[in-house]
Amino acid sequence: MYISECLHDLTLDERSRLERRLGIILRRPEGSQQIRKSLHRIFQQLEARIRAELEAGAIWQRVLEAFAVLPEDRLTQEEGTALKKHPLTFYPEGHVCLISGEALEVLSRMDCVKQRNFLFAELFRLSSSERKSYGKWLGLTGLPTALDLYAAIARARGADSSGFESVPEHVLHEVFPEDVFGPMLWYYKGVLPLYECLHMMETQTLTPDQSRILQAFRLGYLVARPMPVEFGEPQRYRAERTREKSAGTFADLPALYKEDTLQRSLF
Repeated sequence: MYISECLHDLTLDERSRLERRLGIILRRPEGSQQIRKSLHRIFQQLEARIRAELEAGAIWQRVLEAFAVLPEDRLTQEEGTALKKHPLTFYPEGHVCLISGEALEVLSRMDCVKQRNFLFAELFRLSSSERKSYGKWLGLTGLPTALDLYAAIARARGADSSGFESVPEHVLHEVFPEDVFGPMLWYYKGVLPLYECLHMMETQTLTPDQSRILQAFRLGYLVARPMPVEFGEPQRYRAERTREKSAGTFADLPALYKEDTLQRSLF
C-alpha cells in the first residue's frame, strides 16, 4: 500500500503524524508521483539510521517479518508506542501498522537490508522474466510488480507456515540434480528463469522432501543465490531461507484496501 495513493483516505491525525515524522507536507494536489519521489528521497536519507537500528534489533523488523502488515494487538504497549514514533511506519487505520510501498522500494536497495535475506528485497532484484514466471506459478497474469508478488505470496501462505519455516538450506543441484530433473537443467545452463523451471518441476516424480522444498520456493520461504565459482567450474546455486514469517495478517487490513485483483498492489 502506497502512502501517495491513499492520502485522501487517511485520517487527519495520521496525516499529521506522517508529516511530523517525515518532515514533509502531504498535499494531494502535488500529485501521487511527486509525493512518491519526495518520500523516496526522505527514506534514502534514513539509511545510516536504518543500518544502525537493524544491527541493534529494530522493533520495526517485526513488521517486515509479517509481510509489512502487523496489527497492533500483536504488540505490547511499549512496542506500539515505539512504532508510532518511527518514520518508516504507516497507519491507514489506527489498529494496523504497515511499512509503505515507498519505504519498501527504498529499503530493498539498501545493502544492510539485502544482507538479511528479506523476501521483499529479493523480489525487487528479479528480472522481468523471473517476475512473470513466478507470477504465473502463483496464478497471476501479465507482468506483476515485485510487490504484487509479495502480496500474492502472503495470501498463498495464509496463517499456517508449519513445516516450512524450518526447511533446510541446501545446494540446489544436490537436491534437484540436472541429470535426473530435466527442467532444472535449463536453469543451470542459464536458458530459462528459475521459477519457470521450478514450476515445471511439479510434473516430475519427487520425494516428499523434494516436494516440500519445491513448495518452499513457491511460497517464498527459500530463494536461490549464486555460489562463488572456481575457475573452470559451473555456476552452482544455494537455497537460502528468507526472514518473513507466517502471513496471516491480511484479514486485518482495512476493507477499503482489499481488492479482487492485484492490479494495484496491497502495498
